[in-house]
Amino acid sequence: MTTRRPVPELSSPGVNLAAFALAGAIAMTLIGSVTGLFVNDGRPFEHLVSAERACNDQVFVSERADCTNAVIARSGQRVVALH
Repeated sequence: MTTRRPVPELSSPGVNLAAFALAGAIAMTLIGSVTGLFVNDGRPFEHLVSAERACNDQVFVSERADCTNAVIARSGQRVVALH
């Protein structure tokens, strides 16, 4: 006589949904944190935003970067990290 092995029961859909939501929240938090580290680039974010808005009419990326750096330099903010 052979013994039957018990069939494993699947977890309930509520547990699967909670695990999926938790994994998604953790992933989005990590992605957002890493993105924030790269975007800030060592300068206070509000100064970058105001400089970007001041240079919004520049079409080319190089001109916009030069304009942004000039606006930050005119405002007297010290540049901590360079590109």
